[in-house]
Amino acid sequence: MTDIIFNLIATNILVDENSFEVYNKADSSVTSPCYVLDHTPGSPQYLLACWDAAAAVNTEIDQGTDATFVLRGDILNAKVDPTKSSALQVSLQNFNDTELVGMAANLSHIRWLDKDSGGSTEFWWIDYPETTVNGTTYNS
Repeated sequence: MTDIIFNLIATNILVDENSFEVYNKADSSVTSPCYVLDHTPGSPQYLLACWDAAAAVNTEIDQGTDATFVLRGDILNAKVDPTKSSALQVSLQNFNDTELVGMAANLSHIRWLDKDSGGSTEFWWIDYPETTVNGTTYNS
């Protein structure tokens, strides 16, 4: 994986937009920054872009193995309006359409390289039957 865009929904939660980073769960001491690619003030929806994560983080996954990657960010206020419930969820979307070439809000949300035999091939999609992968939803 070289680049990834996460969808974040932070309902009634104030997040530090400059605190997001991604890391390989096997080594949380090495991180790569993520940036707010798209967010309308007042909206709970964010697009978080992690460009060139492979420059710092070990994102290589050998054939037949797996890896877990973590998106981390700071919550400044977990309940902006105390009379309303709060929810936080991260998801991955726009990752399995072979027609979405390039990284943008309306294009692919993942870019990865298949490295073998001394060369590499760039891909903008993953062959996966689901269109969205959701992380755990946190509610309060």
